[in-house]
Amino acid sequence: AIAGLAVYGNEAALIGSKDFDAKVSQLAGQYGVSKERAITYVMSHELVHASQKGKYFDDPIMAESDVEHTLKEYFTQKGDHDLAAIASDRASKVTSNYGNLGSYKAPKGAGDYKGSLNARTIASYSGKAGGYSGKSSGKAAAASSN
Repeated sequence: AIAGLAVYGNEAALIGSKDFDAKVSQLAGQYGVSKERAITYVMSHELVHASQKGKYFDDPIMAESDVEHTLKEYFTQKGDHDLAAIASDRASKVTSNYGNLGSYKAPKGAGDYKGSLNARTIASYSGKAGGYSGKSSGKAAAASSN
């Protein structure tokens, strides 16, 4: 995985691979985009996961599919055709890209968010960087972008 979002209760932390730079460069080369565009894609992917807070999937494949389809719609509407093409390709390969994630169950009392995210929701996060501070203990569920 290039990056992941570790969620524990109401806190989340963005986690990058120790080989982040090399993996992002590999992704950029795979899709013929600059390294900066690949980073934009990876960060957007993780922000969509963060936006799914309260929307849990029993199947991580479904969660990843929702992310990739949301990004495809968002980047298409925004006119970022290079990133929309990445999302489209990754949406068609969700099972092979994420088939090794296993499965997880939503915690009891998980939020009641219904429906998919839309481009407007994503746009509200676009271009905003945030830091993680605070401590969590216990097991964290991770959603990752390969």
